[in-house]
Amino acid sequence: MNNNKILGLLPKAIISFNRQEYLRSPLQLTVRKGRTKEEATLPTELEGAVFIVNATGSVSSTQVSISNNQEDIVLPTDDGWTSILNGDGQIQRLSFKNGQAEWSTAFVKTPSFYADRLVHQGKDSQNRPFPKLMRFWDFSIARISIMLGNCNQENTAFLPMKFPGQEKERLLSTWDIGRPYEIDPQTLQSIAPVGKNKDWLDMVKLPVARVFRPISTSAHPTFDPKTGELFTVNVTKSLDSLLLVSNLFSYQAKRFLLKLLPQSLLRIILSFIIQVLTKIVVFLTDLFTDFLELFNLGGDDELYLMRWQGEDQVDKWKVVLPNGRNVKIRQTTHQMAVTENHVIVVDTAFKVTIANFIPSIDDYIPDPKDQFKWLEDLEETIEEAVEEKINTRLKFLREYFNYPQLPDSRIYLIDRRQFQDVPSGGTITAKQINLAREFTHFVADYQEEPPNHVSLHVAHNCATDPAEFLHETDTSVFAQNKNDPDDPENIYLRNVVGAGVAPMDVNRPAYYLIDGEKGKIVTQELLDIDLCLEHTWSLGFYAYRDNYPTQKHEDIYWGGFGGWHNMLPNIVFEMYKNYKYRDPKVSHQLIKDRTEKGVPTSINRLHIDRQAASGKVLNIVDHYNFEPGYFASSHQFVPKANTQGATDGYIVCTVVHSDNLLAQNGNSSDPKWSDNSEIWIFDAQNLEQGPIYTLSHPSLNLGLTLHTTWMQNPVTVDSRDYNIEQDFSELLEHNLQGIPEKFRQPMQDLMTQVYQEFNRDRR
Repeated sequence: MNNNKILGLLPKAIISFNRQEYLRSPLQLTVRKGRTKEEATLPTELEGAVFIVNATGSVSSTQVSISNNQEDIVLPTDDGWTSILNGDGQIQRLSFKNGQAEWSTAFVKTPSFYADRLVHQGKDSQNRPFPKLMRFWDFSIARISIMLGNCNQENTAFLPMKFPGQEKERLLSTWDIGRPYEIDPQTLQSIAPVGKNKDWLDMVKLPVARVFRPISTSAHPTFDPKTGELFTVNVTKSLDSLLLVSNLFSYQAKRFLLKLLPQSLLRIILSFIIQVLTKIVVFLTDLFTDFLELFNLGGDDELYLMRWQGEDQVDKWKVVLPNGRNVKIRQTTHQMAVTENHVIVVDTAFKVTIANFIPSIDDYIPDPKDQFKWLEDLEETIEEAVEEKINTRLKFLREYFNYPQLPDSRIYLIDRRQFQDVPSGGTITAKQINLAREFTHFVADYQEEPPNHVSLHVAHNCATDPAEFLHETDTSVFAQNKNDPDDPENIYLRNVVGAGVAPMDVNRPAYYLIDGEKGKIVTQELLDIDLCLEHTWSLGFYAYRDNYPTQKHEDIYWGGFGGWHNMLPNIVFEMYKNYKYRDPKVSHQLIKDRTEKGVPTSINRLHIDRQAASGKVLNIVDHYNFEPGYFASSHQFVPKANTQGATDGYIVCTVVHSDNLLAQNGNSSDPKWSDNSEIWIFDAQNLEQGPIYTLSHPSLNLGLTLHTTWMQNPVTVDSRDYNIEQDFSELLEHNLQGIPEKFRQPMQDLMTQVYQEFNRDRR
């Protein structure tokens, strides 16, 4: 019997990805009725295309199996220190036409994508075309080259845009640490970035310029189809906000105190002393940051609002608080929203810590056969000894240079009417609203009702940390002997190394009505805790009928990732055991007990009724729990043709199951079907009945998929005038000045090839 069914184990297939591009020869999916094997035809009212993105590893990812002639199937997290979110963005397009469905895929090819591929060539030979120091390496959640900079992976989300006066809908691919890129919806080729390099500021100042810079922005910029304005942000950070030294010190000091002393007056006194010392640490960190500024290092905490209207020009405003102080983004600006009169920026719950940038040890361990031939016969090789030592040190970094995500949220409301009086390049103000409980994803009503009031629909990911992932050295909270690597529970955990972690509290959907003039919360409601305990575990992605814009949200479909038995390491359990906002009905022990049994993945329709007789605005009115061993993601609403209702449509999602790392392992009993990946389609008005159609193909090998969008008529769009060489010329010149002379010609040669390949593939 499959252990996944017994214990609620996350299927291993979640970390297996297919890097093959199916663009010229799309996969023709088999369509079946419900969960049966009866083949079917899709309804003609199901039309358009669903776009899905995932992070599919890199050119250096471990291949699953070459012998099975499936060399494009990779395990990006196989080194034990790389996040499942670190990988080249690959677009998956599911197209519906004439009752059939086809699957096309292509990478988002940014300039750094080409550079990574080029410098990787011949990496194991003595005649490699480019120096080893130019190679990109995996650093937990990012891919970085010491000499070139940060790989712009574009692996998180999409944004469809239809500008006024234009017939064709356009498409952006996005992520948090790089410029958005426009993608042709039909050819899936990269067209051009939003703005030029000169329009964007580095996330943090570095001593030497890099060609590919880390740019902190939003993975979910926002678009107003009425005015044709796209809004995003550019965030710069000081070393203090980048590393949040005060939070690190406070958390580690309290952690030490809890272990050292039982509950006593002395501990209370010492807790007060820690608070005082934390303020001193903040003061000293500020002084150190100011000192680094003298050497053009570090940087300031600043927030810039960017506006793009589809052409070359990007407008930019610095955003400050009403008292004139800079806006300090403590974590990230993962998501934004726009209303009639406001742009909404949120300091979201996706932390950035030193532990987020631990490098892959596979890139640094020497081969003993190359350097220590006289030691080959030893029972323990030099490679194993070095790996053990490096693991020990990296485990220390993970444990002692880490801290929980911030439990509170900051919302910044920017009045759009300021743009009439303040030209681009000027300074505008934002009102700051503080919320109890953290969140990463939300949506907003476009209509402001009452006037100048903003309605937010939030999924509080309470004590659910999207920045954390399972590491090779982690131990399961359920292990009998956590220090024994052969304990079955530790093995279960390591089987899905690189995947995210289980929640340490139930998540809370919420509704907020905010007075835009006063910057105050007028109305707030959290979903009833009993409904949360039943339905909303680890809320991730969402879906709704987007009416471009959606004036008022009535129904939102929230996907819950559940609580998987093999995704709760001790380090995360201890980090969130004393979560600040845990409801009295919930305890850390209850979370542990429920996770041990396994909480299923789910999809839930949250109905918003502002006039409900009961007085409760929020209610779960429909849901579906996936069976154990089935992981669902990437939910997308597809409207039925010629309808208007918020539930008149379908919910499409990806489903990964089984421990098979290959879609076809040679022993399949179903030659038309994948052994690990499927697409499920639900009637949006009746989730509870289960999927009405399932789709698959023997080459479908999805792994974890991320955000989605839908386009009714994805066609080729007009090209934009973009000169990549001009865009990078100044950065390249600065980079060449800051590196040794022997690397200058190889870098120029590399960038010349990057320009050629990017221009070749644009059309």
